[in-house]
Amino acid sequence: MNPQPGRPRRRNRSGVTGALLVSAGVLVSALAGCGSGDPRGLPGFCRLLRERGAALTDTSDPGALEDLYRDLDARAPLQIKDQWHEVTELIERVNTFNPKSEEDTQQMITESLRAQSAVRAVGEWADTKCKVALGGITVPGDSVPVGVGPLGS
Repeated sequence: MNPQPGRPRRRNRSGVTGALLVSAGVLVSALAGCGSGDPRGLPGFCRLLRERGAALTDTSDPGALEDLYRDLDARAPLQIKDQWHEVTELIERVNTFNPKSEEDTQQMITESLRAQSAVRAVGEWADTKCKVALGGITVPGDSVPVGVGPLGS
C-alpha cells in the first residue's frame, strides 16, 4: 500500500510492539520458572522436599505437620498444585478427626479413599521430578484404621 502524497508513511507499530511484548513475557516466564524467585518453581520446591521430606510423615506434632503441608501447598508447582492441595486438605481433615466417632471414622475412610489418586500422583511426581521418595500419610493414633499408604505407590 502506497502512502498518500503529503502524508508520512505509518508503520504498524502496534503489531511489532505486541509481538515484542509477548516474546518478552514468554522469556521472563521461562526464566522465572528456572530460578529460585518463582514461588512455584520446580527447583525450589524440589529443594524443599529434600530438606523437609522426613517431616512430611512425622505425626508426632500434628499442628507442625499441617503447617508444613500448607507451606508446601503454597509453593507447589502448577503441574502438581491441585493434587498437592487435595493432600493438604486431607492432612487438615486428619487433625480434626475423632477416632471415637463411628460417623467420623467412616467419613475419614471415605475421604482417604477419595484422595488416593492425588496421594499417588504427588508421590510419583516427587519421585520422578525431584528424585524424592515420600513416605506414607497416616492418621496419628493406635485405634485409627485410616492410612493412605506410601505416596507414589
